[in-house]
Amino acid sequence: LTLPSTLRYPITIVQLLVATGTEIRKNTPLFTYRYKTTITQTRDLNEEIEVPAELLAVFESPVEGIVGKWTVQEGDVIETAGQAVVTMTEACTHAIQFAGMCALCGKDLTFQDYSGYQESERANIKMFHSTAGLAVSMEEAERIERMSAMTLLAARKLILVVDLDQTVIHTTVDPLIGEWKQDPTNSHYLAVKDVYSFCLQDAASPRGYWYYVKVRPGLPEFLERISQLYELHIYTMATKSYATAISKIIDPDGKYFGDRILTRDESGNLEQKNLQRLFPVDTSLVTIIDDRGDVWKWSANLIKVIPYEFFVGIGDINSGFLPKAQDVKATGSTSGGTLTMSADVDADDLSESGDPSGADKDNELHALEHVLVRVHDQYYKAYDDANVQEKPVNKRKRKRNDDWRKGLPDIKVIMPEMKMNVLNGIVILFSGTIPLGANIDTVDVVIWARSFGATIVKEFSTDVTHLVAERVGTKKVQQAARYSQIKIVSPAWLYRCLATWTKVPADDYILEVPENSSFDAEIDGEISNEKNNEGDDGDDDDDD
Repeated sequence: LTLPSTLRYPITIVQLLVATGTEIRKNTPLFTYRYKTTITQTRDLNEEIEVPAELLAVFESPVEGIVGKWTVQEGDVIETAGQAVVTMTEACTHAIQFAGMCALCGKDLTFQDYSGYQESERANIKMFHSTAGLAVSMEEAERIERMSAMTLLAARKLILVVDLDQTVIHTTVDPLIGEWKQDPTNSHYLAVKDVYSFCLQDAASPRGYWYYVKVRPGLPEFLERISQLYELHIYTMATKSYATAISKIIDPDGKYFGDRILTRDESGNLEQKNLQRLFPVDTSLVTIIDDRGDVWKWSANLIKVIPYEFFVGIGDINSGFLPKAQDVKATGSTSGGTLTMSADVDADDLSESGDPSGADKDNELHALEHVLVRVHDQYYKAYDDANVQEKPVNKRKRKRNDDWRKGLPDIKVIMPEMKMNVLNGIVILFSGTIPLGANIDTVDVVIWARSFGATIVKEFSTDVTHLVAERVGTKKVQQAARYSQIKIVSPAWLYRCLATWTKVPADDYILEVPENSSFDAEIDGEISNEKNNEGDDGDDDDDD
């Protein structure tokens, strides 16, 4: 039993009132104590003054149970809250609570007495996917995670938290997709014939909204193989109804995810994701795949995935800054202008593949699978090398602060170490890819590349090894073209390195710079201009 913050510290223990082994009820006096304060006294002519005083008070037990060993003695001075004073054996610790009631004994825990002690606060950790009202104590969370970890380690598995939108699927609410799917004679039919659809209702539209979902190529095979190495969880900022509908598409039998689905309805956060919501004690076994790094604050557990973009102009429909379903008009456009499909869009423009047959050539899940296998193998190599084995523990001898995680490898250490060597020694300058004036330290691709060991610079110098450019008609490209050791490559080279966790040869990504008779003369002027703009963030995207 620890002391609350409501006492006036420091306090001095005066007398212990209950002997070890005594069974007590709630609010039974446990000990008396002294504390110093000031009191108001009235002097002549009704003058009030504050004077120091030492008062005696009684501390009552906030719980019922059997008194165990006292950890304080009479005369001890306690300076701050949180110090344990006595052990208590309780009939129920109310370690698991649901909707204000103890799930173990059924007691109503919403009552708060005059002491200010709230028994509902003994279980304030929400770590479950679909039961928003279920909470556990820290001790119970540690027990649950320990049992889960031991099971996973015995099966030589890790945990994989999977994002949905633009990671394993791409969704749109454009009604034109539905029209194209229903008409085999339509020129767009081949491109959308394997697009799934479902309808969700809400208060704003009793008739519901139709969603059209393209599954990332290779997902069934990816889930089947990766589920042999990882326990799979879904974590999405979408609603529960949306996530449930998607899970029925990608995992119709519940074979891979089961009920391990966390949505914004349970997490309550539309802007950030937090692993502690699912794993409050330990995240050393957890890996994340997500197309966005910012929502995780670039967690060391994250494997950022290249976004899946099948529908032209559509991002993540569940992001707060994108148009909502109710904004979509019958014309297939949105008030925000992000939906670019229309009836005159060519079928080969519908997907990133550019294949008029409608074939989707995205192969990112193949590369991602290789990365996840490498991470898994590296973790268990470290695990085997450390010869970490779970040993039976005598519960009677277990101390509260025993750390079962001691000696286990940690994904947060293993993955950064694996990544930092990939682009070590590579010096990258961007051209035409980052808006002029942008703070490059906050740009996703810069943060991402640096996590793989690359050095990102803002200005041209001969230290640059790779100039990543969208096109060849920029000043930085002209400067770099003068030096044969600098490789001028398209962004696809960098993204391929980041997706595969390998330093991909640049030969297939080289941008050819046409010869220019007035090349040298123009460069001199451009160098001068860049020096005048020195200090600006972003990269130069001006044409010649």
